[in-house]
Amino acid sequence: MATLSLLNVTKKFGKVTAVDNVSLEVKDGEFLCILGPSGCGKTTALRMIAGFEEPTAGDIQIDQRTVVPLGPNRRPTAMVFQKYTLWPHMRVFDNIAFGLKLRGLAQNEIRRKVAEGLDLVGLSGYEARYPSQLSGGQQQRVALARALVLEPKILLLDEPFSSLDALLRMYLREELRRIQHKLHITTIFVTHDQEEALSLADRIALMNTGRIEQLDAPSDLYANPKTLFAAGFIGIMNVLEATDEGSHLRVGSQVVERPAGLKPAGSLTIAIRPEDLNVVPAAGQGNFVWRGQVEQAMDMGHYRKVLVNIPGMAAPLKAYLSKSTAIQDDETIALFPRRYLIYNGAGGPIEVEQALP
Repeated sequence: MATLSLLNVTKKFGKVTAVDNVSLEVKDGEFLCILGPSGCGKTTALRMIAGFEEPTAGDIQIDQRTVVPLGPNRRPTAMVFQKYTLWPHMRVFDNIAFGLKLRGLAQNEIRRKVAEGLDLVGLSGYEARYPSQLSGGQQQRVALARALVLEPKILLLDEPFSSLDALLRMYLREELRRIQHKLHITTIFVTHDQEEALSLADRIALMNTGRIEQLDAPSDLYANPKTLFAAGFIGIMNVLEATDEGSHLRVGSQVVERPAGLKPAGSLTIAIRPEDLNVVPAAGQGNFVWRGQVEQAMDMGHYRKVLVNIPGMAAPLKAYLSKSTAIQDDETIALFPRRYLIYNGAGGPIEVEQALP
């Protein structure tokens, strides 16, 4: 459909910099999620792409042509908002047909496109209903159909499922991905929900304080967060302060292996995913096994979540264990950090993997 380029884009509101010198290339047919906490600049970036905000500096190009001078109605984009923005006095047919009528299409062409749009989002037969007669999920699908019938080169979505319940969000994510694959339409999806981004995106642009913190495929962003912010924002992470004692690293009263490539450091940070903590037999193990008491064992369905108090550590460690692992509250267990990341200033983390003892 189209490529999108943001070239050193900055947006300021008075003295506040909402987007700070962002450059980004989105490939033809790619599904890109812009992810980040509230106030990080993700929605402002999307609104500049759509034409609702003008960059303070930089350029925005679609298919290598600038669109900055063009208003929203002159850009080859269509936007789906967090709120459905359907006209309550119009039936579903007229809500979807509104943009087509503005373009001056013939009535038979409008009817054909509306029917195709409703079929695409699974709402054929709903033409005569009013928005008040639809559920929240159905209203959002009408809003999606209204955008898609305009045949945009780039589809823009601003947290479209955030007001819906969890099961409906999951269903609509699957439907959106199916539609995007079918149409092969370049899509930019803004969200603060990491699960949403991880399940939808070809790539994720993680934003923080107006800048892109990391741009990667979901699996790479999860497995190898390049900054402590990314490590703490994506998924669940045990973030531990450590000191370099030369032969090993000390975490509270515990130790872990010091990798050979680590430059001498006073203090540093270790990040461990819960699934990278393994339960091992408590007796007869080496120095890198951490012994502690189970504070709480929770059955999460297909896995068991365990909080373990380790001597000298400020907070309980979170570990995800196999459902078959028999763990009780107040039990003493031994955990082995099979894989962890070490953050020591700039330059990205050092990955350490250890064989189970």
